[in-house]
Amino acid sequence: MPHVLRSVLPFARQWVFLVLMLVGVRPAFGQAPFSLWPWDGAGQPTLEVTKAGVQKLLKSAWAGGLNMPQFAHFNFRGTPNPDLIVFDRASQQVNVWSWDGNTLQWVPNLELTMTLPTLNNWFRVGDWNGDGRPDLFTHSMTDQTGVAIYTNVPGPTNLPFWQLVTDTLSIRTMFGVRQQMLFNPADLPAIGDYDGDGDADLLLLLFGASTINLIRNYAVETGNPTVPDFRVISNCAGQIATSNVCGQFSVATCRSGPADTTAMPTRPMHLGTTLFYEDQDGDRIPDLVVGDISCANASYFRNLGTAMAPAFNTSPQTVVAHVDRPLVKPTFPSFFGIDADQDGVQDLVMASNEGSSPDFSVDLQQTATLFKGQAGAIPSYRYSTSEFLGAEMIDLGSYSSAAFGDIDNDGDLDMVMGKAGERLPPNVFRSSLTLFLNQGSSQQARYVLADSNWLDLRATSLMNLHVSFGDLTQDGRPDLAIVGSTFSSGTGVVWILKNSSAAGQPWQFSVSNKQVLTGIGILADSPAIGDVDNDGDLDLLIGSFDGTLVMLQNQGVVNNFTYTKLVNVGNLNPSNQTYGLRIALGDMDRDGRLDLLSSNNTGRLSWSPDIASWYTGTAPNGQTDLLRQVPMPGGRSYVFSNDVCPAIADLDGDTYPDVAVGLGAGGLLMLHNNSPVTNLGTRLSGYNKVGLHVWPNPANRSDLVTIETNEEAYVTDILGQKREVRMISANRQSQQIDVSFLVPGVYLFRTANKPPIRLIIR
Repeated sequence: MPHVLRSVLPFARQWVFLVLMLVGVRPAFGQAPFSLWPWDGAGQPTLEVTKAGVQKLLKSAWAGGLNMPQFAHFNFRGTPNPDLIVFDRASQQVNVWSWDGNTLQWVPNLELTMTLPTLNNWFRVGDWNGDGRPDLFTHSMTDQTGVAIYTNVPGPTNLPFWQLVTDTLSIRTMFGVRQQMLFNPADLPAIGDYDGDGDADLLLLLFGASTINLIRNYAVETGNPTVPDFRVISNCAGQIATSNVCGQFSVATCRSGPADTTAMPTRPMHLGTTLFYEDQDGDRIPDLVVGDISCANASYFRNLGTAMAPAFNTSPQTVVAHVDRPLVKPTFPSFFGIDADQDGVQDLVMASNEGSSPDFSVDLQQTATLFKGQAGAIPSYRYSTSEFLGAEMIDLGSYSSAAFGDIDNDGDLDMVMGKAGERLPPNVFRSSLTLFLNQGSSQQARYVLADSNWLDLRATSLMNLHVSFGDLTQDGRPDLAIVGSTFSSGTGVVWILKNSSAAGQPWQFSVSNKQVLTGIGILADSPAIGDVDNDGDLDLLIGSFDGTLVMLQNQGVVNNFTYTKLVNVGNLNPSNQTYGLRIALGDMDRDGRLDLLSSNNTGRLSWSPDIASWYTGTAPNGQTDLLRQVPMPGGRSYVFSNDVCPAIADLDGDTYPDVAVGLGAGGLLMLHNNSPVTNLGTRLSGYNKVGLHVWPNPANRSDLVTIETNEEAYVTDILGQKREVRMISANRQSQQIDVSFLVPGVYLFRTANKPPIRLIIR
C-alpha cells in the first residue's frame, strides 16, 4: 500500500509548548471542544495476557505494536541514559522509548515522540554539521529517490527543534559535479563518523548501482553548518558488487579516476540492501554486514583495510563473528547497534526491513531479535529474545482495531480486537477476533485475554476483520456487525450476528446464524453503529477502502435488520490520494448528539460533530485534523501511522468518551479525554419535542427526573443499549423516576413514535 505522505513539522513558536510542559500544563491537541491526550496516568486501562501458562500484566500495553522496526539512540534530555527512537518501516509509525531506572525497562514516551519530525521509509541518526548534536537522516517526503536531513537545533529547554535542511540531499560526484543523490527507498544506509572529524559520513548504494559508495562529509572542513557538502570519495568501496541472487557477491573490477562510476563488467540492479558498518572483530575498524531483500540470512564481510578505505574479504560469511547463532530473518534482515539493557555494552538488534508483509511471511508478533552484548575487548553477542520491546505490548500483527461492549453483562466494558491476519500452519492465512474481558470495573478497566479466536472466525477464511456493537434489530440486545474480506478474492463482506442471549445474560453470537448483507458493493474497511438519522433506531455506517462513507439506513423492522443503502453520506470528499476510511461513532463533545471520528491512510484523526445535521443541511464545522503535532500548538497534524482505526468508549467512568486508536503495527494507543466540564446540555433545547419532555436536563444522579409522555418510554445509552429498562406507563402524562442507577453519561429517552430526548447525567 502507498506510504503516508505527511507534512513537515513547523519550527516557529515551538518554545511555547516547551514552556507549558515545564509548568505542567498540557495544551489540547486540537481546537475541538474536547481534549485528548495519550493516556499515561490515573485510570489508564491495564491489559493482561497468558504466556507460557502464566498470566502476565503488559507494562507497556498501549505502545502500538511493531512490524518492521528500526532503532537508534537519541538523548533528548541530556540524561545519563539516552532515549531510543523506534521507527516502524511497515506502518510508518514512530515512538520514543525512555529508560526507567527504577524498573530497569524501556517505557514509551509519547511527549518526546510528538516532538519528532516526520520520518519516512527509513531513518538514521548522525551529526551532519559537526556541532556535537545528533541530527536525523530519513527518506524524502517529496522525491521518491531523495534523502532528507533534519538539523537538531536546541530550544529553550534543550529539547531538540527540527529544521529541515534539505529534502533532496545533493552530493559532489567524483567528476566534481554536484547533483541530487538518488537513493533507493527500500534500502537502509550506514551513517557514521568514519573519518573521525566529528561529522557523519555515508556508506550506501546509489539507486540502481551494484557497488557501494563511500561519501565523505566536508562540513567540518568547510566550516559551513548550513549547507551540506557531501562528496563521493569511492563508489566501489571494498571492491565488492551485489547481484540479483541471494547472498551472491562478486569481486568488482573497479575503474579508476573520475570515471569510477560502475563495477565492471556487469551492473545488475539491486532491489534492496541494508548496510551495517561497525566493528565486529575487535580491531576498531568497521566491518560490513549486508542484508538483501531476497535473502533470509545476512552476509558478513571482514574489513581488512580502514574505515575510509575498506578492503572486504571477498568470501562473505553468513555468520557474523562472535554471534552465537546465524543472523536469519524470513526476509530482508537489517541490524542496529544499541545498548538495549543500558549496561554500557552495545547489543545487536535484528529486524526485517520489508516495507510490508502481504503474504504474512514475517511473524509480525516477533519482529525484533535481541542479541545481548558480552563485556570484553572483542564484540560478542548472545541471543536474548525475539520480542524486544514487543513482549510488553499488545500486538496482534497488523491493522488492528478495537470495539467495546458489555459482552459478559457485568456492568463494565469488555474489548474485542480485530486485525488483518496471520500465517498459520501449514501455510494458510486467517484473521480472527480477540476477546478481552474487563475484570476490573467501569472506573478502572482491567482487560484480561479470554479468547484469541472469539467466535472461531479463523474457520471462515476472512481477512481484515473489524467489528461494532449495537442493537440493529431493535430487540433490546446489542448485535454484532462484522466487516472483512475474503483472502482468495479480496471481496468485501458485511455480516450481522444477532444477539441471542436471554435478558441479563452474557451476549451470545453465532456465525452459523449470520445475516449476510447484500447489495453493498464496496470493500468495507470498518463498521460503526448509531442512530445516524435521529429517527429512534440504529443505523450502520461503513467506511470503505475507496474513502467513501456508506450508510445502511435502518428501516425499523423489529428482529430483522432491513436497510436502505446511501452512498457517500456526509460528503467526506475522498480523493485518489486517500483511502481506507476507518470510523467510530460517539458523543465526543457531550452535547447529546452523535459525532463521527474518522481516519484514513493519512494517519490523522478527524472529527465531524452532530452527524444527524447532515440530513438538515446545517452541519456544523468539524475538525478535519483533530490532533495537533507538538511542541507547536496549532502546528501540523499529528500522524499516528499509515493505518488508524478509532474506537470510542468511556473507559474510566468519568462520562467523557475516550478513544482507543488501532494502529498499522498491530497494537493500540489509548487517548484519554480530559476535557473540563463546561456548558453541558446547552445545545439540547431543539430536541424537546412536543409530546415528550424530560427535566431537569442535565441532571445529577441524586435528582428525580420528570418524564412527560403519553406513551411508553424507555432508557438507552447513546448507542442504543438499554440500561436497566424502566418503562414509563402509557396511562400517565408525567412520572418522576430515580436515575441513580445510571452511571454519569449521555442517555436517550425513547418512545415508539417520537424523536428521542438526550439526557445528561452528571
